[in-house]
Amino acid sequence: MSRTRILLSCAIACICAPAFGQLTTSYVPIVFATTSTRVRTAGRPLPLATYWIGSIQAFNATPDPADAGIVNRFPGSCRTPLQPVAPQSAIFDFGDCGFPTGSVGFVEVATSPGVILSAQIGRADALSTICYRVLHPSARQGLAPLPIFASLFPPNAVTIAGSIDLGSPDPCTISVGEAYPRRVNATLFNAGRDPATFAVTVVVPGSQTFLVQEQYVVAAQDVQQFRLPIPPLQSTQLDLDVTAWVSITSTQPFLSYVSSIFDDGEPDAQPFEVFPSRLP
Repeated sequence: MSRTRILLSCAIACICAPAFGQLTTSYVPIVFATTSTRVRTAGRPLPLATYWIGSIQAFNATPDPADAGIVNRFPGSCRTPLQPVAPQSAIFDFGDCGFPTGSVGFVEVATSPGVILSAQIGRADALSTICYRVLHPSARQGLAPLPIFASLFPPNAVTIAGSIDLGSPDPCTISVGEAYPRRVNATLFNAGRDPATFAVTVVVPGSQTFLVQEQYVVAAQDVQQFRLPIPPLQSTQLDLDVTAWVSITSTQPFLSYVSSIFDDGEPDAQPFEVFPSRLP
């Protein structure tokens, strides 16, 4: 075969073959959790459920075609073929792989260069399947961003999330119906092949003691969410709101983030916040 034909064959192979070597992977949280159920009073009475629903979008910011797909889901292995993403367009349907097997999970997403990932969580109501053959959610009332991680944290790395507003311990400044302290959850992903022990510590800056010192065991390749047992603090004349920082470490490769919720805030209060864990 001539040198020209060899070079031409190589060029065709490079153009036609998927550029797997150029794909980058990211780790993205996925959420689908029921928070409450009730009966709709307006119109025909129907069962109504409230959900926290996560979503992922992949936007191609380049002038060239690109690809995106889920490499794996944790827990419950799941993989999708690479999907084409047209220039200046986005895909947001990753099928069943985009939903956790429980309430929370993580997916590993592969993308071409120039593809921007975005992940959010929102709360929405959904009518019972009495009216619809499938779940029919309402429009989500605002979104909070979920963190996107470029890589795993190594074993025994100490990560920090915060600062987290726990609300006001002063009964004179608390809103009507507001619950204190604010509910705080830690979502822990054990990416290792063996069970992991997570150490979670909550501290208030300037305090001489830790609010929380807990250990949680998470199975291999599993994701679990735990409500942190944060006790109420005594109010002072100087501190209208109490802020805290959360330290998380694990005996296996891991990822984590912290979320907080006002169970009974004011009507216009931001109900949900997310704080990614970061290496110092």
